[in-house]
Amino acid sequence: MIGKFPMSRRRFLSVTGLTVAGSALAACVAPMAPAADDAAMAPEPLRITHWWGEAFDNAMAAFAEQHPQYDVANEPAPWDGYHTKIPTTVAAGTAADVMFMNAGQFMELLPQGVGADLTEHLNGDPALDANLWAIDPALDTGWEGVAYGLPQWHPDSANLWVNKDLMSEAGIETPEWGHDDFMTWNWNDLVEATVATTKRMDDGSFEQWGIALGRLHSSAYRDMVWTNGGEFFDDTTHERPTESLFTDPEVVEAFQYLVDFELKHNVGTRPDDEAVIGPDGSYLSGKVAITWNWNIYGVMKQANFDWGIITPPFQQGRANKYGGNSWVVNSASDHQDAGYEFISWAATKLEGQKQFVAVGTVPAYNPHGIIPEAESEAQSNVWKLIIARQEAAIEDGVARAYSLGPHGTEIEDILNAEIALIFNGDRSVEEALANVKAQADPLLG
Repeated sequence: MIGKFPMSRRRFLSVTGLTVAGSALAACVAPMAPAADDAAMAPEPLRITHWWGEAFDNAMAAFAEQHPQYDVANEPAPWDGYHTKIPTTVAAGTAADVMFMNAGQFMELLPQGVGADLTEHLNGDPALDANLWAIDPALDTGWEGVAYGLPQWHPDSANLWVNKDLMSEAGIETPEWGHDDFMTWNWNDLVEATVATTKRMDDGSFEQWGIALGRLHSSAYRDMVWTNGGEFFDDTTHERPTESLFTDPEVVEAFQYLVDFELKHNVGTRPDDEAVIGPDGSYLSGKVAITWNWNIYGVMKQANFDWGIITPPFQQGRANKYGGNSWVVNSASDHQDAGYEFISWAATKLEGQKQFVAVGTVPAYNPHGIIPEAESEAQSNVWKLIIARQEAAIEDGVARAYSLGPHGTEIEDILNAEIALIFNGDRSVEEALANVKAQADPLLG
């Protein structure tokens, strides 16, 4: 349990031994309140679960301290199996009152009724301004127009972490926030930058890499498909698709573009490069010019070189996902009002947002309001980029759901297996995506 609450009078008498039989002072003690009164004064239990381990400890303690009317139980759980257990625990009545949920699982779990409809809470919350959401919660953490959760963090796609020292050595300016070329790089610009920053030794082995893609980052292929004018399904919301579009030319071209960094241009890190890169990973090694990754400022700032962050290259539109890690109130909970008070505090109140910004990124609600809280200009610029990119995606009409629909996990597993075969040389991009479509379409309907 988190938080300390006043010891009840009954408990005090019990532990100090001041009973009628045990002390002459008992006659001077006022009669104990009825048990019902004790129950009324007891803090309301509130269980909160997530997969973030100790990272949320400070936030939970802060909420408990500020809200002594709740007996807050912080219940971190392992990532493995976390989401698959939610429907059964909700049905069994053993689930926590509040559950953190990953964007990739929204469309698999929310249709099963695990989350409480937050419409009345949101409409009745006088402190909320609906215009301050980066994305309407009914879209970001919703199903068929109903909000079932509040996003903690801004719906940010992965961006490019840049070693500006290596870029400068190659004569390349970094188009980060505030630069005239901010958000203007196209596909060719990124290829040219990675080729220019790749170095080899006399024996042909790598001395320095142009890019680390993790052999196809899940955010990278989504954004490149969308910016190229492609879609994954015939339903752009991903909620009720009837056919996948993995073999469409725009989709194939996007995957080919990403695969080519390693297989054609030979500028990307590979799994067997880890021994040379070192235990700190591609970015912190100082040997990789550009790392395509989530926006984790706490890692970025550890660099011992001049660093920056830029958006990925765009083609037809400045694409970005929606759907960020969100808080969902258990639909079967007896403490839904308490659950809403917590998720509202965490996601929309500045004191709560500051707790979670410390371990994540800019909040989804009133993101501009957190900018003055940045610890440095570098962090402020990261946040400004994230906000600007999402606003551009909305303006260009290419903000799309991160979740790949009600069968998203199955489809992503199929896709990852086929991607591995591409890098192993056993499939062409066209063959792999045709296999994905052949296996995905029977799941839809």
